[in-house]
Amino acid sequence: MAWRAATEDDLLASISNAELEAYRAAVTKPGQTDPVTRKLADVTNMVRGYIAANADNVLGLDGTLPDKLIGPAMDYLAVDVIKRIPRREVSQERSDARKAAIRLFRDVADDKFAIEEPEEPTDEQHGAPSPSFEGRDRVFKRTDQDGI
Repeated sequence: MAWRAATEDDLLASISNAELEAYRAAVTKPGQTDPVTRKLADVTNMVRGYIAANADNVLGLDGTLPDKLIGPAMDYLAVDVIKRIPRREVSQERSDARKAAIRLFRDVADDKFAIEEPEEPTDEQHGAPSPSFEGRDRVFKRTDQDGI
């Protein structure tokens, strides 16, 4: 398995083409760029945040996700897309799929779900910084306190 960028075709595995076009019509103003591209980038960055929360995970190149997390990322995004379509309700199945995706992302962060290492890792630093402690240099010692 490899790391790759999520595409519109990946999103179409979670929603229909008609729903995607209705979303575009509902949120796009004349002259505005395609909102789907932005939403794909947003969900990719969110999932990468969950991956980076575990210091043992290695991130792939910017804008990429492990193959096994692309489907859940699209299930998460499907709800965002559908709730913006006028007179369209989010089904219980899609809501449940989104909740399952969030649980999976949390499992990745908690090291309960393994992801593959990327073929081309990024130099991006992630994870919580480790605390470091050094001993204090004492200016005065107990023997210096005689007579005070």
